[in-house]
Amino acid sequence: MFRERILSSLVTRLTLAVLAVLLLSLGLTTAFFVVQSTNEGRGAVRTFLEQSSLAVIARNRVLTSLLNAPQQHPLQRVNPRTLGLDRVLLTTWDGDRVVADTGGPGTPPATLPITYQGDKPAIGDVHIGGVDYQYLAVPLQVPEELAGGWQYVYQYRNAIFLKQVYTLEQRTLDTIANLALPGVVAVILSALAALVALRAITRPLHEMTLASERMATGDYDQYVTGSDLHDEVGQLARAFNRMAHEVKRVREMQRRFIGNVSHDLRSPLTSIIGFSQVLAESTEISPTERRAAEVIHDEAQRLSRLTMDLLDLSRLEAGQLPLNMQPLDLNELLRGIAARYHTLPNAHGILFSDTLCSGPLPVLADADRLTQIVSNLLDNAFKFSNVGGEVRLRTEQQGDRAVIEVYNSGAGIAPDDLPRVFNRFYRGDHSRSQKKGGSGIGLAIVRELVHAHGGEVTADSEVGRWVTITVSLPLSCGEEPFTKGLHKANTGAKV
Repeated sequence: MFRERILSSLVTRLTLAVLAVLLLSLGLTTAFFVVQSTNEGRGAVRTFLEQSSLAVIARNRVLTSLLNAPQQHPLQRVNPRTLGLDRVLLTTWDGDRVVADTGGPGTPPATLPITYQGDKPAIGDVHIGGVDYQYLAVPLQVPEELAGGWQYVYQYRNAIFLKQVYTLEQRTLDTIANLALPGVVAVILSALAALVALRAITRPLHEMTLASERMATGDYDQYVTGSDLHDEVGQLARAFNRMAHEVKRVREMQRRFIGNVSHDLRSPLTSIIGFSQVLAESTEISPTERRAAEVIHDEAQRLSRLTMDLLDLSRLEAGQLPLNMQPLDLNELLRGIAARYHTLPNAHGILFSDTLCSGPLPVLADADRLTQIVSNLLDNAFKFSNVGGEVRLRTEQQGDRAVIEVYNSGAGIAPDDLPRVFNRFYRGDHSRSQKKGGSGIGLAIVRELVHAHGGEVTADSEVGRWVTITVSLPLSCGEEPFTKGLHKANTGAKV
C-alpha cells in the first residue's frame, strides 16, 4: 500500500520523469562524445604520424640503437614513449619478416600487410594482439659510413612505428569509467534539486487536495496558498478559492434559510398542535372529525420534531449550539439508555442486546447530546432491522479512544451510499425510506454532534446482511479530576 502511494504520487512521478530525461540526455551526450572522440582520435593519430620530422627522428633513434645495442636486441635503446609512440618493430629484407619488437600486447605476425611507397614512409592500419594501431613504416637506409664494420645492420629493411588507436568500445568503457562518479553525483544532485523544485510546485496542489477533503466532510471555510502565482497552478488555486468562497456563501445562505424557516414554523406549529389536540379531545365533534384532528395533531408533532432537528443542525453547523461538557462514564450512561430500549415494546420480534466493556470509559461530553446520538442510532437500527432480526450495542476502549458500535441486521447499505449516509436529507433506498419514515437528517445531526465532541463517526455495511455505525470519542485525560467530576455528574453529589 505504501509503495503504491509513493509510486502514485505526482511528485514521485515527475521526479522520475526528470531523472529519465536527465539520464537519456547523459546517455546521448556520452554516445555522441564517444563517437566524436573516436573519429577525432583516429584522425589525430594519423596527423601525428604524418609529421615530417617524426620519421627522421624516429629513424635516427632506431639507427642509434642498432649501432650501440647488442645484435641480439637491436631495439634495446629505443623507448617508444619518448617519441609519443606505443611500439616499434623491425623488419628484414628477407620476406619483410618481423625480427625485433620493443614489446606490447600480443605477438606480432611474422609479416605485416604493409603497403610500401618506394623509399617514402608508409602509413596504414594494423591489428596486433587485439589492439588497433596505425603504423608509420620508415625505410632504414643505413649510410655506409655509419655502419662501418657492423654489416649486420644492412639486413634490416624497415622500422615500423606503431601508435594505438582506441576503438569505440574502448572509448566507451574509458568514458564510462571517467564519468561514473561525476555522473552519479550529478544524478543525485539533480534528483534532489528536482524533488525540491517539484515539491514547491505541487505544494498548492497538495493543499487543494486536503482542502477538498475537508470540504467533503462539511468544513467549507477553506483557503489555499499559491493564488499569487502567475502560472497554471496559480490559476487553479485562484479558481479553487473562488469556488470555496462561493460554496461557503451558498451553504451559509442555505443554513440561514433553513434556520429562519424552522424558527418561523415553530409558533404556527405550536398553535396547530394545541388546537388539534383540543379538537381531538372534544366530545362535540363526530368520530370522523376526531380522527382528522388526531391525524393533524400527529403530523404537526412530526413536523415540529423536524423543525427542531433542523434548528439543531443549523446551530451545530454554525457552531452556535452550546454543549454542557462534563466528565462522565460513557458505560454508565449507555447502561441507562440500553435499559430503556430493553423495556420498549417490540412488535417485530427484534432481539436487542448490549455488550459494554468492563470498567469505566471516562469521556468529557454533554450527557443529553450523547444520549441523543446513541438514541438516534438505536432508533435507526430498530427501524431498519429486518423482522426477527438483531440490534446490538457495544463499547470498547481502543488506545486513547472510547468506541461505541451500533449493529443491526437487515438490508444493509449499498457501497455507493456509505460515504453519503451522514449528509443531510440523504436517503439511499428511497422506497424503503418512505415506508420506514424519517427525514434524512438524523445521521447528519449525529455526525455534527460527534464532531462537536471531538470524535469521529463511520458506517460499514454488507448489503443484505448488516449495518454497523461506529462512534469514536476521545477519552478524558487525568484520572483524579475525572473521578471527582464523574461522581458529581452521575450521582449529583457535591464534591
